[in-house]
Amino acid sequence: MGIRDSNLQLLTHTPSLCSKILMINVIENDGTLRGPNLQPIANNDDTALNDFSCSNKYLTPRHLGVIYLDHLCYSNKGSFLSYENEHRSNSISPREFVKYTKRFAHFISERHGNARFATVLLLNNTRFFFIPVVGTWFLGSSVSLFQPSSSRETIERQLMILKEELNLEEIVVITETFAIPKISNIGVDRIISLTPVPGYMSLQEIFMNDDNEVVEIFNREGTTSLQSEIAVTFWTSGSTGEPKGVLYSAENILNSIHYCSYVPFQIRHVIKNYEPSSLRLMILTNFFHPGGFTEGLRNILPQKRTGIILRSPNEYVDFSTTHLFNAIQTTKPNMIICSPEFAVKMNGASNDLSSQFDLSSVFVIYPIGGSINTNYEKKARNQFPSLKMICKGYGSTETLSISLGISDQHLGRLFPKYQLRILNPNGEPLGPNSVGDIVVKPGYGMRRYIGDHEYNITQDGSKDLVKVHNHHVYPQEIESFISSKCSFVKDIGVFGQKDKNGIERLSGVIVLHHIEKGLSLQNVLERTFEAYKFPRYKWLQGGVRVTSAIPRNANGKIFRGRLPLLFNNASENV
Repeated sequence: MGIRDSNLQLLTHTPSLCSKILMINVIENDGTLRGPNLQPIANNDDTALNDFSCSNKYLTPRHLGVIYLDHLCYSNKGSFLSYENEHRSNSISPREFVKYTKRFAHFISERHGNARFATVLLLNNTRFFFIPVVGTWFLGSSVSLFQPSSSRETIERQLMILKEELNLEEIVVITETFAIPKISNIGVDRIISLTPVPGYMSLQEIFMNDDNEVVEIFNREGTTSLQSEIAVTFWTSGSTGEPKGVLYSAENILNSIHYCSYVPFQIRHVIKNYEPSSLRLMILTNFFHPGGFTEGLRNILPQKRTGIILRSPNEYVDFSTTHLFNAIQTTKPNMIICSPEFAVKMNGASNDLSSQFDLSSVFVIYPIGGSINTNYEKKARNQFPSLKMICKGYGSTETLSISLGISDQHLGRLFPKYQLRILNPNGEPLGPNSVGDIVVKPGYGMRRYIGDHEYNITQDGSKDLVKVHNHHVYPQEIESFISSKCSFVKDIGVFGQKDKNGIERLSGVIVLHHIEKGLSLQNVLERTFEAYKFPRYKWLQGGVRVTSAIPRNANGKIFRGRLPLLFNNASENV
């Protein structure tokens, strides 16, 4: 998530994946963001004037800011919505789906108040959208609700349960054209096609009229228009049609819709006279992450908004940076959303090349999944003279999102059993027209807060899963291997950390029984890995250091949050 400072620089913080984390960003009355506020609400504190806990007051983006409750959608194995990777061909029961969908809707609504597709459940609204995964039947928060082999009667019965449990007036399915015959007679109320199809409404028709102006999607009282709080997220997994591992992380799911609500809200502060309808958006993506959606997206919004979508044939085929800069100069986008290889290529271009093109239209760059460091930012600001903001998101390359509008229409009431108050920095009640921090008390005790590192480090904090070169690696596996094969190792702790290029690599700290003086521990371990044909991506390529003890809790679990500091202070050789 990001916190913007007074210099309009986006500071990105990636939360660890422990349970019941509370992260708060606050949108002040003047539109700036501040936070996080780390003070919990006392049980007997009933004095706050701005108390939304037991009232019918509506929250707005001005009030809500960004509230992110992590772990709500994690199963005990870390997969998303208890939909485990090894069983992802299995469907779940409709009642299970309802339970997890409600939690997911609450989850994203708290994180992104103006993501309307999530708030429909929070508000008990009459609309609910299924956004389909390519090649599957339905999508409910990255979960396939039905197997393709399900009978029509089974699907209709499950849909009826779903409709009753969620109190829905209508079930709308947004789908690829090829899937329409499969779902046209199974009890859904309305089908919307990604691209124009005779007899069906398309997203192009919904999003604009004959004059290419944004129009209202619903005119009924109590609903909202696309010009206010609508965000549509398309989930895709490319060629397989099944959710990839990255989509099982709730953190990644939220980051993937990050720019839908959070970034557009800030754009109006960095782009003079910004109007959502005039934003030129350029999407740079490889071929198979957004899959079949890329062509459909060309028809969703007016050309003046979408700019252009470029695709490389696949991730391993080079493309011309010259052509890319020429496309930017021609279409003049204000915001570029790009997958990693595009971000790296643009940043790696010489100043002589980039200076040949007019790149002054770009105010915002959003590298989804790309690594951002000081050198990247410095080079990007030299290449794009009008650049005001660089946003970083992870896990976004499997999704493509659209957001329209940033009005102050209400987002809904607070979820049951939650207390939310707006207090001044001293924890005192706010007066009228004052600026303060949002504090939230869930219906359960919170274990820790983001930002309180000394306290958090004693909790179940750091990742027990590291992503290395698109492979998921469990540090415990490396620890067990080294302990069993290297007799000189008394204890070991393995963790992931990024190198100077922002690439995640495995590193380790080791407690030794004995070893020959002056011998490089790194060389010894590499020979061991090679001898047992251990996969190279599981090698400790980030380095290994010697220490006197591995920090553990009373149950023997490693405090992984302490390992990076221990690594930096330890010796590389014996």
